[in-house]
Amino acid sequence: SILPNNMAYVIKFMTSAMVGFVYVLNMLKLAKMTKILIFEWAGLFIYISALFTIYLGCMYNLGEYFIPVANIRFIAFLFAIVVTYFVSKYYQCKELQYLMPVIGMTLVFFETNDYLNKINLDMPIITSSMIVLYCTCLIITGIFKNNEVMKKSGIIITDLALIKIFFDITSFDDTVKVLVSLLVGALLLLVSFFYIKINRNKND
Repeated sequence: SILPNNMAYVIKFMTSAMVGFVYVLNMLKLAKMTKILIFEWAGLFIYISALFTIYLGCMYNLGEYFIPVANIRFIAFLFAIVVTYFVSKYYQCKELQYLMPVIGMTLVFFETNDYLNKINLDMPIITSSMIVLYCTCLIITGIFKNNEVMKKSGIIITDLALIKIFFDITSFDDTVKVLVSLLVGALLLLVSFFYIKINRNKND
C-alpha cells in the first residue's frame, strides 16, 4: 500500500538529513581545529544538501500514520533549526539565522496539514491560521528578547500568511469573511500594542 511506502520514504529522507546535520557539525569542528578551508566548504555543502533532503522528505504525506509532534520529521526539523544557528555563528553570517523561522514555519505548515489530512478535514484556513499564530509567538518573543531576526521574519511570514488567509476564505459566506477579518485585525492590534509598549518602556 502507498502509506507505508510514504512512511519509509519519510524515515529515509529525515534520517539522512539528520546524519547530514551531524556531519556538518563535525566538519565545522575539524575546520576550527585544523584551520583547513576545505572542511568549511564541505560543511556548507553538506548543510545545504541536508536542508534539501529534509524538504524532499516533506513531499510525502503520512496520512493515518501521522502522529503530531511525536514523529521523525519534527525531530529532523528541530535538528535543522539548531544546526542552522551553529552554522550562522561559525560563519558569522547573521542573515543565515533568518532561515530558522522559515524552517519553523515549514514545520508548522506540514504538521498542521498532515493532521488535517489524517482527520479528513479540508480546511486550508486552519493551516494558515496556525502559521499566523506561530508568527505571532515569534514576533512577541522577538519583542521581549529584542531579537531583530525573530521580529522581522515573523512580520514578513505573517504578511504572506494573511494574504493566503484571504484567498482561503473566498468560498466562505460574507459573515465568516467579516469574522475572520475582525479576528485578524484584533491579532495585529495586539501585536502592535506589545511592540509599542515594550519599545516605550525601553526608551524610558
